[in-house]
Amino acid sequence: MDISTILMGLYMLVALFVGAMTYAEQCQTPARSRLFTGLAYLTCALWPLAIAALLVSLQLDRMALARRQAHA
Repeated sequence: MDISTILMGLYMLVALFVGAMTYAEQCQTPARSRLFTGLAYLTCALWPLAIAALLVSLQLDRMALARRQAHA
């Protein structure tokens, strides 16, 4: 098993957990909108990706700063 498989599994676990929590919240809400329900589930699937992109971006910035300091 390689690291990408492990990361994909973790991503899916987080997305499924948040989706389940959203489902539980939707069941408690008397007034439902198809649009907002769909957006809620889409957000559940995509927010871990946004966090991962942010972490990669921060790491790339740190590496670029280290290179600039090494050349100075």
